[in-house]
Amino acid sequence: MLDMPPKMDKLQKLSTVKTKETQEVKKPEEQVRIWMNGREQIFNLTKLAKILGVDSFIRIPDDEFENINERREFLGHFNLKRSDHRVGDKYAIVKIKKHGSPARDGQDEIPPLLSLDGAYIAECVEFKNDLSYDNLDKNKKYFKYSMDGVGDTLELRDAMVRRYKLSRNFGSVTEILNQGVGFTLLKITGRLNTDKLKK
Repeated sequence: MLDMPPKMDKLQKLSTVKTKETQEVKKPEEQVRIWMNGREQIFNLTKLAKILGVDSFIRIPDDEFENINERREFLGHFNLKRSDHRVGDKYAIVKIKKHGSPARDGQDEIPPLLSLDGAYIAECVEFKNDLSYDNLDKNKKYFKYSMDGVGDTLELRDAMVRRYKLSRNFGSVTEILNQGVGFTLLKITGRLNTDKLKK
């Protein structure tokens, strides 16, 4: 999940919450950029997930999305360091059409632009966080259902560097790899129905 900056801009809507001292503070609600009907549209993440009948979204780069093997019932997915996925929750697996950029030099973070075209619905059946690449070398089960092109630790390292070198503020490849990975095993249950967004 992306942490949006507290500054109000077109990608944010701020809600009011109260602290223990009853002082009002502003809490940012996460927004998502969706490419739909030939243009970019902004949605509140929680509301969009509810409309689509899912708990949240798993975002996969366009070139990796094409490597999802539709003939398999399960998909093994890797995140940087950890994820907040929960067993039993339903996720929409969507494409990243255009990468976002991290907050830097006084500029706000820009979330990635997503596409719902061809998206999958999947249920989380297992997850594990803070895995080192050494852990993965010792247990090949993590690659049993991984995407085509991510069949071993070496290919995973390359994929993680490609995915995060532009979207996060990392100074080096070593810094990315030292984060380790989170693993989620997903059961694919079908394709995402977006008809409700067209009403």
